[in-house]
Amino acid sequence: MRSLLPTRTGSIAELNLLTERKVTVDEVNDAFRKAAAVPPLNGVMSVLEDEWASSRILGDLHSSIVDLPLTAVQGDLLSVAAWYDNEMGYSARLAEMAAQIATSKFIVTQEPHKGVLAVS
Repeated sequence: MRSLLPTRTGSIAELNLLTERKVTVDEVNDAFRKAAAVPPLNGVMSVLEDEWASSRILGDLHSSIVDLPLTAVQGDLLSVAAWYDNEMGYSARLAEMAAQIATSKFIVTQEPHKGVLAVS
């Protein structure tokens, strides 16, 4: 079960994984910088270059804000941390999707008694 409560700070997710090849912190951070700068992640993902307070992300529309100073590599283990304001990021993506559907030629229907949306 997951509960969402209003907080004065944002939330953080940490991804720890084993890499298939040796990587460096600079290489990983550069990849995040590049990905955040161009579509499709521009405006969805951002990066933080310096130290800051977690309350800074409250109201931020990005779904993920990668904290580059927290990136760590030890052998083949990579650790990446990203902050988010769940309510704002989710709401922003939902509004973008609604706008895209409203201006598209897609037809969205709901199948009776299934609660499933079909896009055709």
